[in-house]
Amino acid sequence: TATLSRREPSEYRELIQGILVQLAEVLVPKASMVLFECDARHATMIAEVSQEPHATQDLFCLRVGESQRLKKLPLHELVQLAGSDSYVIQDGSMPGFPDALLSAGIQSYACFPMRRMADGLGGVCVFWTSEHDSWEAGDLESLDNLSQTFGSAMRHGRSNLELEHLRGLAMLLSEISRDFINLPTSQLQGAIQLGLQRLGEFLGADSCSIYEVNSDYTEADRRFTWMAPGALPEPESSRRVTLELFPWFAQCYREGTPLAISSLYDIPSYATAERALVSKLRAVSFLAVPMRVSGRTIGHVGFGTQRERRRWSPAQVEQMRTVGDLFAAAVERCRK
Repeated sequence: TATLSRREPSEYRELIQGILVQLAEVLVPKASMVLFECDARHATMIAEVSQEPHATQDLFCLRVGESQRLKKLPLHELVQLAGSDSYVIQDGSMPGFPDALLSAGIQSYACFPMRRMADGLGGVCVFWTSEHDSWEAGDLESLDNLSQTFGSAMRHGRSNLELEHLRGLAMLLSEISRDFINLPTSQLQGAIQLGLQRLGEFLGADSCSIYEVNSDYTEADRRFTWMAPGALPEPESSRRVTLELFPWFAQCYREGTPLAISSLYDIPSYATAERALVSKLRAVSFLAVPMRVSGRTIGHVGFGTQRERRRWSPAQVEQMRTVGDLFAAAVERCRK
């Protein structure tokens, strides 16, 4: 706890990996240990110690630092089995033992959940591929405390990083706004394009686009776009979107509602056309904030990622509304 409290959040992952290796050697020398975060559909492996090369990574279908849809092993189910206030221990002879573990050769496991985090679950899981002797009460308590310590550190790290991010974004928006105000209308389109690029680079996005919507919300046209180096270009067919074919998107336009999508599964199951469109645009995660003028939505500013999944916190989404207002004013000046 003292070590983590003295370090920057950006250093947590490497530190946690080192701490996990040391503790595994003392507490569970013959087992594999994983520290992870997850929500109902995705897991992010924070650190792992595996006694068999690649066995843990193959079992989870992801590597340290990656985040993707759970395939073989439903880690979130293990945490939910434990509940929010206790750990769980099971072996292969007990009813309810996950089939995915048995098929992977796991004979027993123990899961020590972090107390429920604001945006998901997480925990420390220990797996044995051979029979395991009974637990010592002190070891159980140590691993449970370890899980809570890591959970506190990651919550603290995320809070600090988000605060730094929001401050940096506010400064950038102030600079872009000053450019928009001081430039004549004839130079505004170039400033909008540059502002979009600066925002995309700051956010680590792969694509940024501005779409304008017509008065009856039936069509949206892409007016500006920026792609990060190495990102796959958006298909030409997405330059004009017929919103009548995408009723959920059209409703969000009419209501001026931001869309914060971490994965396709955040889109309602009935919005099949919208899911297909997002896949066509090659987006893993995206955020779209409305551009509003005099209470009416005139389009949206969208940011997408192709190479990693992104979670958008409520504070980030709220601040990104300012992005929509800023570009709305500039686009409206260009129209006039």
